[in-house]
Amino acid sequence: MPWYLNPRIYEKLPIYQNPEFYLFIAKLAATAIFALFLWRGGAGVDAKRWLATVWIFFYGTFLTVMLFMHNIVILGLRIFGGQTDDAKFSYDFHLYSLILLGAVLFFQGIRSIRAALLLQRGDENGSREASRATWIVLAVAVPLIPIQFFGMVLTVFSLLNLAALKLVLNRRNGLTQADAENTLLPAPSFGLDS
Repeated sequence: MPWYLNPRIYEKLPIYQNPEFYLFIAKLAATAIFALFLWRGGAGVDAKRWLATVWIFFYGTFLTVMLFMHNIVILGLRIFGGQTDDAKFSYDFHLYSLILLGAVLFFQGIRSIRAALLLQRGDENGSREASRATWIVLAVAVPLIPIQFFGMVLTVFSLLNLAALKLVLNRRNGLTQADAENTLLPAPSFGLDS
C-alpha cells in the first residue's frame, strides 16, 4: 500500500507534514478569496448577508474537498491496500455504500458552492438551493453520529449553515425581529417539487 493512502500514518506526523492540514488551508484560502470578491463587488453589502454567504461558500468547499478526498482514499485503499494473492480487488456493498455516501455529499457541496454564487448575485434561488443541499446533508449525517465522529462534524456544520441561511432569508425579506423569530426555513423537497 502506498504510504500516502494509509490513514494511520497521519496520526504520528507533525502538523506541518499532514496533508489534511494543507487541504484545510486551501479551503480557507478559497473562502477568503471569495469573501474578498464578494465584499469588493457589492457596494453597501450588508455585513450579516456577507458573512452568511461566505459561510455557505466555505460549507460547500469543505464538503466538496473533504468528500472528494474521501472517495480517492477509499478507492486507493481498496485497490492498493493489504491484498494477498487470494484476495483481489472486489466490488462489494461496503465499497458501494462508502462511495455512494461520498458522492451524495460531494454533490451537496457543489450545490452549496453554486448557491453561494447565486446569493452573491442576489438571486433568491440561492437560499433555496443551499437549504435543500443542507437538509440532504443532515439526512445523511445525523444517522452517522453513533457510528463515526464524521457525522457529528457534518451535523454541526449543517446546523451552522441553516443559521447562515436564516440570516440571508431574514435580510432578503426585510422581516422585523419579531417576524424573524417565527420564520421557519423551507422544508427539504429532495428534488420532488414540480
